[in-house]
Amino acid sequence: MIIRTTALDQAAFFKFWGAKVITIDGKFLDNTFVLSTNRLVMWYEKHIGWVPYKQFCQERKNLKYITRKRDGLPAHFTGHRKFGFRLEDVAYIKETKTKH
Repeated sequence: MIIRTTALDQAAFFKFWGAKVITIDGKFLDNTFVLSTNRLVMWYEKHIGWVPYKQFCQERKNLKYITRKRDGLPAHFTGHRKFGFRLEDVAYIKETKTKH
């Protein structure tokens, strides 16, 4: 079954449950995802809709990365560019002793 959706969250949901991305139409933020999935997953989305949050977020990040890279946006839009140091690199963490 073919699904056309403009919602990134819905596309990530279907992709998590095994849908294959056929094409992505339009430019970033106005994308239309065309996915191929089976009827059981569509029924599951309408009636139950549960998905593990961590894996769902990973699929969502992957779709955003694919669409941004396809549209030729710079590296800081794709999320794969480091901006110098992080707080972890310069922070001094002191161990504290607690009595129980």
